[in-house]
Amino acid sequence: MKPYIPLLALWAALGVLVSTAGAEQYWIAYEGNDFPESEGWTRTYGDGTYPSSDEPDRWIEDGALVVDTMRNPLLWEYYEIDRAIDPGPGEVFVAEWRLRFDEFIGWSFDSGLVIARDNPPGHAVFGFDVDRFYAKEEDRWIPVSPGQYHEYRFESRDMDSYDVFLDGTQVHTGSFDGDTFLNSFVNFGAGVQGASSRSSWDFVRFGVIPEPRASFLLMTGFVIQQTLVQRLARRSNAARRAGR
Repeated sequence: MKPYIPLLALWAALGVLVSTAGAEQYWIAYEGNDFPESEGWTRTYGDGTYPSSDEPDRWIEDGALVVDTMRNPLLWEYYEIDRAIDPGPGEVFVAEWRLRFDEFIGWSFDSGLVIARDNPPGHAVFGFDVDRFYAKEEDRWIPVSPGQYHEYRFESRDMDSYDVFLDGTQVHTGSFDGDTFLNSFVNFGAGVQGASSRSSWDFVRFGVIPEPRASFLLMTGFVIQQTLVQRLARRSNAARRAGR
């Protein structure tokens, strides 16, 4: 049995490596087929009065949520999921959304998306205009082609720094703002009073997934394990035949 000892030790080591590669993983996907509050998001809206006497116009069109606050700059509406969101070792937090921004009146932005990490508190804010989007923490506007949908992707391994991709191309690297009490949520919508907008959200998704290296190790571990199983089975069969 001695020739098998190194192989079994390698197998065990790989098993430990694979099992510790990630913690709890999750994926939450809103696909624009219904209003977000019907799919687990909390809806918050208002018009500057309490209780609110008006609310933004909104509808589902061609598989996208349209939020329209153009009637009144005091209208606001956003959707939020509150939960722990941070990745563990060997994992990546990812958020992605597909958005077309149709109209805007105001001084900065109205529609946006906020990602708030767990601990310590910290957040990243993105705002949108017809032909650009805003990374608030770096005070940077990034141009986009107007009148069409664009896909955004946010990635962070440590929830301190992050990368943003626009239609598959990396366009921004930034950091969370730690001067805040905000933590453990993702929200999107038209959340600014004093500005008006109309935007179409095709999807909003976020979650924790294995980072590419961890995924490679998981697959490598599986392949090696299967190879070892087959090799041990062949040797065992050969030993039995030799014994006969």
